[in-house]
Amino acid sequence: MKKVTFLLAAILVFGVSNIVKAQDTEAAQHTVGFTVPNFAILDIESTGGSNDITFDLGAQLAVEAGNQFDFSEVSDNSLWLNYTALANKNAKRKVTVSTNEVISGIDLKLKVAVYSGDGEGTTGTPTNTDAVVLSSTAQTIINGIGSCYTGNGNTNGHNLTYTMAANDYSKVEAGAKSVTVTYTIADVE
Repeated sequence: MKKVTFLLAAILVFGVSNIVKAQDTEAAQHTVGFTVPNFAILDIESTGGSNDITFDLGAQLAVEAGNQFDFSEVSDNSLWLNYTALANKNAKRKVTVSTNEVISGIDLKLKVAVYSGDGEGTTGTPTNTDAVVLSSTAQTIINGIGSCYTGNGNTNGHNLTYTMAANDYSKVEAGAKSVTVTYTIADVE
C-alpha cells in the first residue's frame, strides 16, 4: 500500500506541476510589426488660386526715349512650396528646380525663403540667400530635408519669389513667352 500511495503522490505532484506551467501568468507579450515607407512628395500652393504666374511688362515700358525697360519691380511671391518626407536614419533629401527652356535675353530668377509654417520635423534649408537664375539644368534650392512635413497651404513651407531681369537687350524679343518650372524632391546622393 505504501508503494501505491507513493506512486499516486508522485503522479499528483508531477501532474499538478505540468498543469501549473500551462496556466496564464501575471504578464503576457506578443510582437506588433509595422513598416514606415520611405517616400517624399511636394506640391506648389498659391495665394491666388492658380499656380500660373504671368508677368505683364507693359507697366515697365520706358517713359523716356533712350531709357531701358525697368524690370526691377517685376516680381511675384504668391507661391509656396509644401512637402512631406519620411526618410531612413540619417538620410537627407533635396529639392531641385529647372525650366524646360531659357527665354533669350531674359533671366527668370527664383528666391526661396526659409521654412515657415505649421509643420514639424527636419525641414530643409535654402541653399542660397540670393535669387538663382533658373535654367534647364536642375539646381538644388533646398537641402537637408529629413523626416518632416511643412504644413499644407499658402502660408506653409517655403515662399517662392520670382523676378525677371534683362541679361542681354539685343536678344530680348517682343511677344508672349512662357516656360515650365519643375520642382523635384529627391535623395541626396
